[in-house]
Amino acid sequence: MSGYSSTSIDIAEVRRSADLVAVARSLGVDLRQDGAEFVGCCPLHSEKTPSFTIFQGRTDGVWRWKCFGCDEGGDVIDLVEKVQGIGTGEAIRFLAGDRPAGPNVRREALPPPADPYAGIEILPPPAELVAGRRVDLYNPKRSKNGAITPAAAYPYKSADGSVFGYVLRHDLPDGGKETPMVCWVRLPDGRECWARMPFPRPRALYGLDRLGLKGQVLVVEGEKCADALWLLRGRPVVSWAGGTHGATHADWSALAGRDVIVWPDADRPGYETAARVADLLAGIAQRVRFLDPMKRARTGEGEALADGEPYTLAHWLSGFWPAAGFDVADAVDDDWSKAEVVSLMGDCVTGDLPDWQDGPSGPQGDGGEGENEADDTSPDEVWHRDQEEARDAPSGGILSLPGASRVSAMPKVHEIEHGSEVFVAQAFARSLKALFHDRVVHAENGFWIFDETAWARLPDRALRLGVHQFDAALVNGKTPLKLTKRSVDGILAEVGTILSVPGFFDDPTVACNVESATISITRDGAVVTKTHDPDDRFRFTLPTRFELDTPMNPPEGSMLNRLLQGSFRDDADASAKIDLVGEILGAAAFGLATRLKQPKAFVFLGESASNGKSTIASLLSSLLPEGAVSSIAPAHFEDERRVVGLVGRAANVADEISAAAISGETFKAAITGDTVSGRDLYRSAITFKPRALHAFTTNVLPKFSGYLDRGLQRRLMVLRFERTIPASEVIPDIAEQIATNELDLLLGFAIAGARRLIMRGEYTVPASSVEALKSWILLDPVAAWFEERVQLSPTEPAGGWMRASDLFKDFRTWAIDNGHSERFLPPVTSFGARLKAMPGVDTKHTRRGSIVMGIVLTEGGQARPNLDW
Repeated sequence: MSGYSSTSIDIAEVRRSADLVAVARSLGVDLRQDGAEFVGCCPLHSEKTPSFTIFQGRTDGVWRWKCFGCDEGGDVIDLVEKVQGIGTGEAIRFLAGDRPAGPNVRREALPPPADPYAGIEILPPPAELVAGRRVDLYNPKRSKNGAITPAAAYPYKSADGSVFGYVLRHDLPDGGKETPMVCWVRLPDGRECWARMPFPRPRALYGLDRLGLKGQVLVVEGEKCADALWLLRGRPVVSWAGGTHGATHADWSALAGRDVIVWPDADRPGYETAARVADLLAGIAQRVRFLDPMKRARTGEGEALADGEPYTLAHWLSGFWPAAGFDVADAVDDDWSKAEVVSLMGDCVTGDLPDWQDGPSGPQGDGGEGENEADDTSPDEVWHRDQEEARDAPSGGILSLPGASRVSAMPKVHEIEHGSEVFVAQAFARSLKALFHDRVVHAENGFWIFDETAWARLPDRALRLGVHQFDAALVNGKTPLKLTKRSVDGILAEVGTILSVPGFFDDPTVACNVESATISITRDGAVVTKTHDPDDRFRFTLPTRFELDTPMNPPEGSMLNRLLQGSFRDDADASAKIDLVGEILGAAAFGLATRLKQPKAFVFLGESASNGKSTIASLLSSLLPEGAVSSIAPAHFEDERRVVGLVGRAANVADEISAAAISGETFKAAITGDTVSGRDLYRSAITFKPRALHAFTTNVLPKFSGYLDRGLQRRLMVLRFERTIPASEVIPDIAEQIATNELDLLLGFAIAGARRLIMRGEYTVPASSVEALKSWILLDPVAAWFEERVQLSPTEPAGGWMRASDLFKDFRTWAIDNGHSERFLPPVTSFGARLKAMPGVDTKHTRRGSIVMGIVLTEGGQARPNLDW
């Protein structure tokens, strides 16, 4: 460098004259200009998102550098010292063209730069930042405004759920990106605005509001990954702000006592960051483990995919090398299903994360050409080759796939002894039984396999793809087998016959199936757990774990407690109503709904607005997994193509109820679990025993044109919602928040409800429910007339028992006088049958006609004489 004296070097002159940007680039920093600054990846640590900035001091004009990831910074001399690992004298000689420093070289302390964030106050945001919407941002380092249109906006929240800032993803024209932290602030001059503002340290984790109180937590790198995994699994997952090195500044205390699994990005910086996170969690988390996404590639042949080719689970299991940085967000972008992601996670969890090993395309593993070129074998051919070599392996390969994928990825059949549909069906059935260790059956018009914790239905598409593997197989080594749609249908029909187990799901175990265990309750109320068992015949698993110390009563301050207390506050029987809600949840989760002596369907009645009935009803969907809750209105129960939707459901929740529908025989059978007939579209009819608990929401109880018979009265319970919840108490999406953050509390509440049901054998009946059902019965004009105009009489009156026709005349006059529509009144024949069904009433045919014994008409509480005009 020029401009220095030949013998003695002045440090101030070096500092002024050296081109910091040029020096940084000579040290390997790839810089790009961003306004008056230069940004790039820090040379002091591994990172993928640039956090290294070069800027000019506003007061002294000296160029400085700062890394917001590792928090290092200084002037040009500091940069050379830290990157080269040398002292001040050597750094000066490096900058001065290797000339020695003079004997009196003295390093003067550089005044610290002015803090550009001093005096700026972070405030609660007045509005939400949204992806795709332009936002004006003040930059304190430049003291001027700018604007960006973020491709994504990730809200960071405090423990109380309030948003305090955002990380924005801003895609740059050159293909790069920046991810600034942004807060709503008050500047020293009093102005309020959005600004680029580092979050206060220690920084709250991303996903803190979804963390819940207990259970396993996944840690991933990047907000996009956290959102992708949470949307896919609905389980606690967190990340942090500030890129690769920002983990150092995160507040990991939120994970105290938790079981943590760290999922690194599939590259060297990702693995190094995961190891750093584990160090930071030491002494905080109960246990820290890792996912090793490179497990298969490390032990496989190290093949790389072609550019742009989606990376699938089949590629991963076959040892193909993913693109650099492959993560769960990339898996979702490549259309991985939830089951496929769970399969990967289950296969590669480890207590110790191996050191990173470079792939076939060098340190970045970017899919380029390596020393050993991959052959032309397709992923499917690799699959089939592997299966033919190790079909019976206890783990790995096809057996590591989720159920549906195992079937569709079955190896090609090259030769078969006979080509009849029955023979192919027998061969395919044997393959299914071998694939799933004999845990495969055909029941209720579907093929079912036991998949780790519960029975799952195999999709038709997977089954048909499995049969396709027989196409073109040589029959006796000669003629190729030709399959058509019709023949595939015939083969699957015969496979169903071979694997058929009628009534397989008719009597499942009374218990609750969760991810960690099966929970049962003894007659004396003891809660017992056991391992999952296919003989329990469960068809769903609650997406949570159970611990014996799980609270059975929602703790004060929890979302669940606030919902329950707020819905029934000031009700005289509030405690009984809350107990009943817990029992409803417990009956659905434990399969008790149709097993009680008096099964019930529940009508949630809320005549005012904002009464909480729909939110309470939605707790069933919050507790139970996807596919376990149907929404079939009673009006559709007589439709065989609709009622079949109750197959395998734990609950049925609908917001439509009519008097005619709930009087139907199918509705009664569905409540009690009696056999019901239904038919899937384009399939044969089936009979099944429904097990769902039924809950219907309504603003008004329907009137009956006929009557509410006593059998139906026993099967219905009305739960009244009498309070209008003030707007100040309303918590938006509270049921979703409970499902996300308090699923363990909801499970505990349901277990307590199921425990009461099992010990007592019946539901809690709130006093208001008794009155509501009585009022509903009186909407039936015959019942209302009987209540008001009739008195039981054990002895025959002096004038003899009344004729049914005379009683009908009195009923008709009374009904019309009391506002009942004449066209909805029952005819005399139905009226007589209704009377006979009343308690204490009998009829008899005489020469005078049909007489009614056991009752007399009253007027003002006094018996009327029987006048025969």
